[in-house]
Amino acid sequence: MSPRWGRSDVVGRVASLAVGLSALAAVVWWAGAGRVVGRIEGADPLPFLAAVICHLAAASVTGLRLAILTGGRAPFRSVLLPHLAGYLAGAVTPARAGYLVVIPLAADGADRDAVAGAVFAAQSVDFALRSAVLAAASAYLGLAGRGSSSAVVGALISFAMAAGLASAASGRIRSTLRRITSGRPRSLWAWLEGVGEAMGETAGALPPAAALTAASWVLTSTRWFFAALAAGASAPPEAFFLLHPLVYTFAFLPVSAAGLGVVEAAGVGLLTELGVPPDAALGSLLLDRAAELAGSSVGVGALLGRGREVRRR
Repeated sequence: MSPRWGRSDVVGRVASLAVGLSALAAVVWWAGAGRVVGRIEGADPLPFLAAVICHLAAASVTGLRLAILTGGRAPFRSVLLPHLAGYLAGAVTPARAGYLVVIPLAADGADRDAVAGAVFAAQSVDFALRSAVLAAASAYLGLAGRGSSSAVVGALISFAMAAGLASAASGRIRSTLRRITSGRPRSLWAWLEGVGEAMGETAGALPPAAALTAASWVLTSTRWFFAALAAGASAPPEAFFLLHPLVYTFAFLPVSAAGLGVVEAAGVGLLTELGVPPDAALGSLLLDRAAELAGSSVGVGALLGRGREVRRR
C-alpha cells in the first residue's frame, strides 16, 4: 500500500505552490512588505509559543474526535500522531487533501476503513457547523457597523464553502485516494463502499463529535488570538473566535497549498474592516500559519516512520 506520485503530481504541487506564493506576495506588497517583515521580526515569542501550544491542544481534541467517530475501531493512541502528520501534509497541499495520509498511516490495530469513514464524517460536521458560524459572523459584522462587509463576507464564504465541497469530488481528492489505496486487493470504489458503511455507523457519535469540533475551533481561534498578540495586532477577542473558522474555509479552495495567499487575503480584508492595520493583520495570519506548522511538525516522525513501514509492505 505504497502512495505513488507521478510527474503530473509534482508539476501540480509546484504550480499550486507558485500560485500561493504569488497571491501571498501580492498581499504582502499591498500591506507594506517592510512593515510586515518588521511585525514578524519583532514578534513576541511568548504569545507565539502559546499559539503553538493551542494548536497542539486543538489537534489532540480533533484526534479524539476522529477516534470517537471510528466507534472504537481505531484507538486514540493509534491515530494521534498520524493525525498530526495529516495536519502537516494538509498544510502544504491544495484543498488540504494531504490530510488523507492519516488513513494509511494509522497504526497497526486500527481499522483503516473506519478511520476513513471517520475522516469524511468529521468533514461533514465541520461544514455543517461553519454554516452556523457564518451567520453569527455576519451578524457580528453588522452589529459592529460593518453592514456592507457582512454581505460581502457572506458571499465570499458561501463561495469558499461551495468550492471546498466541490473539491471533495475533484481530481485532486480522487487521485489522492487512489494513491493511498494503491496495492489493495479491492478497487477504489469497493473501498469507498466500505468507507460509506463505516460512515453510516458514526451517527451516534455525531453529537460528541460536534462538541469536540466546537472545542477545537475555540482553541484554534485562541491560537490566532495569541499570534495576533505576538504580531502586535489589536482587535476585539470575539472577532478572532467568529472569523477564524470562516477565514480558514478558504484553505479548502483547491488553488494553492492550503489556501496560501487566499487565506491571508481574506483574513487581512476582514481584520482591516475592524480597524486593524493591514501589516499587523497579515503578520498575525503568517504567525498563525507558522504556529500550525510548528505544532504539526510533531507528526513528522509518524509520517516518516509509518511511511517506511508502508513502503515495505
